[in-house]
Amino acid sequence: MFPVEEIIARKIADRCCRRELKHLPQITDIVGTCCNDLQIQIPEVIYCETLTRNLNAFYLRKKPYLIYDCCLLEALYIYDSIIFAGKDEHDMEKLFYKLIGEELILNNDLARSLYFSGKYRQLNYSFEDEVNECHKVRQMISLQSYFLIGHELGHLSIAAYHATGIPEDYYKFVNACMAVLTDRVIKDYSFEEFAKMRYGYFMDVCPANMEEYWNGVKNSKKYQHLVEECYCDFQGLKLLLEHYEAPEESIRAISAALNYLILQEAIRSDIKENKLFFGDETHDASRSMYFSVLRMEILLLTLQINKLSNIEEGFREIQSRSMLTKYWSHLIKKIPLEESFSLVSEDDLPKLDKKKIKDILINNFYYVHIE
Repeated sequence: MFPVEEIIARKIADRCCRRELKHLPQITDIVGTCCNDLQIQIPEVIYCETLTRNLNAFYLRKKPYLIYDCCLLEALYIYDSIIFAGKDEHDMEKLFYKLIGEELILNNDLARSLYFSGKYRQLNYSFEDEVNECHKVRQMISLQSYFLIGHELGHLSIAAYHATGIPEDYYKFVNACMAVLTDRVIKDYSFEEFAKMRYGYFMDVCPANMEEYWNGVKNSKKYQHLVEECYCDFQGLKLLLEHYEAPEESIRAISAALNYLILQEAIRSDIKENKLFFGDETHDASRSMYFSVLRMEILLLTLQINKLSNIEEGFREIQSRSMLTKYWSHLIKKIPLEESFSLVSEDDLPKLDKKKIKDILINNFYYVHIE
C-alpha cells in the first residue's frame, strides 16, 4: 500500500510538472473561508505548476485535499491581460501557440511541440506595455481564484454530505434549463437532425422521439455528472458574490474564466482526437467541450432567473464567444497540415534524451512575468 504522500506525488507527476510551489497564504485564506461557509473540513492544499492547468479537490483515505495548479492562474492572467488590453489578435495567437504546444508536450508529441514553441517565441505580448491595467488584472485573478476554488470545494461538499447530495430542486432547475436551451436549438431542425447532433453526448442509442430523448438524457450517468458540475458552478458563484460586494466585476471575472476554460478544452479535445491538423474548425465538439458550453449557458440562466442587478454588462462575453471563435478559425487555417508534420520524426530532434527535450520545451512556454 502506497503512503498518501506518494499517491499525491504520482497524481501530480502524471500531469507533467513544471515545478512545485510553496505555500500561498492568500489561497489558504480563501479555502478556509469557503469551507466555513460550506461547513466542511478544510482540505490540505497541494501547490504545484503543471501543464494540465486545472484545480482538483478529492478525498483520499477519508482526508480532503485540494490540488491548486498555478499554471491555470498563469494562463488566466495572460487571457485577462489580453481582454483588458483590447483583445489584440497577435496576443491571442501567442496564447494559442502556448496552449497548443504545452498540450502536445502532455501528449508526448515533442516534434510538433517544437514547432509551436518556435512560433510562440517569435511573438511578443503587446499587453505587457499596458501597466495601467495591471491592478484590474490582479483583481480579476483574485475573483477567478475564489470562484474556481469554490467550485472544487463544492465537489467536496457533495461528497461529505453524500446522503443528501445535490438538492432535488436543483435537478429540476437544470432540467428546465436544458428544456429552454433545447427549444432554442430544435426550432431550426427536425427532431431527427437534432437527435443525430446531440444524442451521442448522453447515450449510446439514437432515440426515436423527444420523450425517448429526455428519458435517455435524464437517466444517463453523463447527465448526472453535468448536473454536479453545474451545481458546483452555482456554489462557486454564491461563495464569490457573498464575499465580494462587486457583482459586475465578479460576473465579468467568471465569464472570462469560463470562456478561457472552453478554449482550453477545445484545444485539448482537438489534439486528443487528432483533429487540430485537419485545417477545418467546423467538426463536432467533443463531449467535454459541449458540456463546458452547457455549464456556461446554465450559469447564465441561473443569473437571469435570480434577477441579480447590474450584471448584464459584466456577463455579455458569456453570451457571445464570437471573439474567440473568430481568432481560433483564423489561426487553425494557418497550422500546417498533417503531411507537413509527418516529414519530421523524433530522430530529427536534437540528440538529447526525451526528458531533457521535454524540460527545454516546458521552459520555452513558461511565462515568467507572473509569480
